Amino acid sequence: MLFRTFLAVFLSISVIALSSPVQAESLDEAKAAIAEAAALRAPEFSPKHFSKATDALARAEKTLDSGRGPAEPLLNEAATQARKASELSQRFTRTFSSLVESRDRLKLAGDDYIRDDLEKRSVKEFTLVVSAAESGKLDKARKEAKNALRTFRAALSVAAREQFVHPISKTVALARKLKARKHAPNAFNSALQTKLKVERLIKLNPDAQSKAYSLSRQGQQSGNHAIRISRLGLQFSHHPETLESWIDASDARTAILAGAIGLQLDPSQSPEVQLEQLKQGIEDMKAEHIAQINDAEKQIHALSEKLTKYEGELSGLAEVRRKLQLKREA
Repeated sequence: MLFRTFLAVFLSISVIALSSPVQAESLDEAKAAIAEAAALRAPEFSPKHFSKATDALARAEKTLDSGRGPAEPLLNEAATQARKASELSQRFTRTFSSLVESRDRLKLAGDDYIRDDLEKRSVKEFTLVVSAAESGKLDKARKEAKNALRTFRAALSVAAREQFVHPISKTVALARKLKARKHAPNAFNSALQTKLKVERLIKLNPDAQSKAYSLSRQGQQSGNHAIRISRLGLQFSHHPETLESWIDASDARTAILAGAIGLQLDPSQSPEVQLEQLKQGIEDMKAEHIAQINDAEKQIHALSEKLTKYEGELSGLAEVRRKLQLKREA
């Protein structure tokens, strides 16, 4: 009797479970689990489990479309593998955070700056780390991670030198060709020193991309400034007569600026004197504008006070009018 009762209860539960509309819900859950795994970068850090999840989902959807056979086991497998992939991906990110960060930085460097042999080697070594970690062999994964990290950092150093040092080297080489040591020693030495700073920075910390970028820009600017001066120096050496036209053009540019603020400069004066006159003219104009603004603010304040007074008077007149109206009506 007890056995029959138990059997009846078991069959009732089975019928309810089979008749419940969980199929669509399971499909949504499987898709959500796979989407979450993808967001956690499972295709990179747990590719085997993620591949199993997507394969099971594809087979489940095919089964649902055809209507042949139950899809629940496949959906369960997809969700289970996806959740496992998410778990392994999070663990990988925590355990090998330095490796992940170096790999991401190398990707950001761009293909143009990455040496092919180092890129291939880094991909191969990273795959070994992922494979060992996903299989649960953490000791082996940590050992492989040390090799991969060294390769990534070497690739980063090479990419950083190509991206940040090489542009300065190009400007320095051209400046040297134009005899910048003679014509623009300060700008040339500044470019050289900045180049050395970038090289030292990359050697110590190839991840310091922002600082390297800033220094690289400074070095290129100094180098280009040296190039510009050197070209002028060579031009004046070979064709001294061009110096006059250059000075005339410079004076013309200064005269345009002076005219904009109402000044007329004497071209016979030195550039230093003309510059001081321009500065003084700008300061005078600035002081005049400030005085005008202050005067306008005073006028606005006075008008505001008058407006407040008139509004008060109008309010009083309205009250008187209301009282007179009441008296007439009485």
